[in-house]
Amino acid sequence: MKKNYIVLYLICILSLIACQENTKKTEKGVEKTKINAKNKETSTVGFKDNQTETDFKYYLALQEQLVAGQAEKSNAIAKDYIQNAINKDTEIFEIYQSITNANDIESIREHFLKLSIVLEQEIDKHLNSGTIYKINCPMAFNNGGGFWFSKSEEVLNPYFGDKMLRCGSVTATLRK
Repeated sequence: MKKNYIVLYLICILSLIACQENTKKTEKGVEKTKINAKNKETSTVGFKDNQTETDFKYYLALQEQLVAGQAEKSNAIAKDYIQNAINKDTEIFEIYQSITNANDIESIREHFLKLSIVLEQEIDKHLNSGTIYKINCPMAFNNGGGFWFSKSEEVLNPYFGDKMLRCGSVTATLRK
């Protein structure tokens, strides 16, 4: 009887050890995925005008900070855009002003969706070369959905960040 308890005890210990090792592998796998996402090859994109080129550059920088859940850095990007904008009389400029007044990451993400909607028209009109991917997350904004643009088809969700980093799929590919 005593041998049975010892065997059972050893099986429990081995099971716990095996579970801990799997958890560590998963955590390392997630970390490795994030690192690889930054190094992943993306397409080179060109636009017919400097304004759209600037708008898209700042958009991607803002998207990266939203993926990381960085409200302060997102605000800093918006402030930098306002200082360096070529044309200050645009809806995009107004959205960046709203972002500078936002106090939390969720508000900034709502403005980012508005920015995506407005920028879509600019991309359609002015994309001159390269590939841009339109990615949609149906669960964003209480299942109302939200989309964003990326130079990579890899899904890095700016609306959920770490909570649901991979939620979404490519719904359109814009090429010139």
